[in-house]
Amino acid sequence: MWPSPETAARLYNLANLGLIIGLVVAVVSTILVVWMGNVKEGHLARALADSRERTASLEKQSSESMTAIAKANADAAQSLATAKQAEANLADAKSFTSALVSTTSTGPLLGVHPRASSR
Repeated sequence: MWPSPETAARLYNLANLGLIIGLVVAVVSTILVVWMGNVKEGHLARALADSRERTASLEKQSSESMTAIAKANADAAQSLATAKQAEANLADAKSFTSALVSTTSTGPLLGVHPRASSR
C-alpha cells in the first residue's frame, strides 16, 4: 500500500508540526490584533480630543470675526449716511450760493461789481 509506514509517520508528524505552528501563529496574531487595536484606539482618542479642541477654537475665532464684520458693516453704514448728509449739505450750500450771487448786485466775491470785472 502506498505510502509506507515510515512515510505515513513522517507525514503525520509534519502535519502535526504544521498545526502546532499554525496554532502558535494564530495565538500570536490574535494577541497582536487586540494589542494594536487598543493602541490605535488610544491614538484615535487623542486625535479626536485635539480635533474637538481645534474646532472649539475655530468656532470662537469665527464668532469673533462675525462680530468684527458686523461692527465694520455698522461703521460703513454710518459713514455712508454721513457722506450722504455731507453731499446734501454741499448741494444746499451750492444752491444757496448761486441764489445769493444771482440776487446781489455787487457780485459774488468781495463786493466786486459785475460790470467792473468785465473791463
